[in-house]
Amino acid sequence: MTEESARCIVCEAKDLENMYIHDSEYSVCIKDLEISSFLLSHDSECAVGYIVKDNTTGHTLGIATDTGCVTKGMKDKMCGCDTVILESNHDVVMLKTGSYPADLKRRISGKHGHLSNDDAAEFASFLAENGTKRILLFHLSEENNTPELAIKTVKSAINNDDVIVMAADKDETVEIL
Repeated sequence: MTEESARCIVCEAKDLENMYIHDSEYSVCIKDLEISSFLLSHDSECAVGYIVKDNTTGHTLGIATDTGCVTKGMKDKMCGCDTVILESNHDVVMLKTGSYPADLKRRISGKHGHLSNDDAAEFASFLAENGTKRILLFHLSEENNTPELAIKTVKSAINNDDVIVMAADKDETVEIL
């Protein structure tokens, strides 16, 4: 993880010695896997997404959660990924009419908050047009979203029936590869 993120969760500096600390944008090869990171837009310390590429098969996995908007890094790095794990946190109407306090609603819907179903759908459409075949929607709000609504919103934006769209379920294992 990034040093900024690690310092937020680690109590003592000596604990950092047991972690793999990296810059916000880095790349490392571990055997046949190439892992690279890119910046996201969230109000936590130095949120990043990851690309994992299997250099043997050429398959790529992009992961982006905890972001309030689609960043240039997300577009650049995730374009062409076979499989994507993408935040689809909330339905805009459910968030607006839900029970959260106004300041929390503003935070969640802001550029440094969490990606809405609509924003995830727009980005998923771009990804599908550029080779993505599997999308797992992730980090769904229990109060402001449903898996069915997230999937429906994203599928309606994609003009390709060959793209598989699923939603993560906290109680079940989901196989995406």
